[in-house]
Amino acid sequence: MDRPKTPRSRSRKTTVTGAATDVPDTTIAPPTDAAAPNGASPETPAPRADVPAPDVTSPLATIIIPVYNEQGLLETAVVDLIGKLRPLGFPFEIILSENGSKDDTKELAFGLE
Repeated sequence: MDRPKTPRSRSRKTTVTGAATDVPDTTIAPPTDAAAPNGASPETPAPRADVPAPDVTSPLATIIIPVYNEQGLLETAVVDLIGKLRPLGFPFEIILSENGSKDDTKELAFGLE
């Protein structure tokens, strides 16, 4: 009984250093114990020139707080939250989302800005 022919996958040969013989340069080589030519280890690749470095001033955390008629406790809550976040040492932002409060919550929120 003849079996139908199915396409076979092609294996790719690589050298000991991980450079592929028939694969484009974008192939990622398996990690080796030897250091990379540019001095970077396989676990920490060298930074790519085409990728911009992260902006250190952009927040690492964004806290969004919905508020409605919170004039009585808004300032205390926000000041307390800032006091707890600052010692952690990373940039953050707090966004107060106000939706039609009848008291002075909106004005107080702008004052905390």
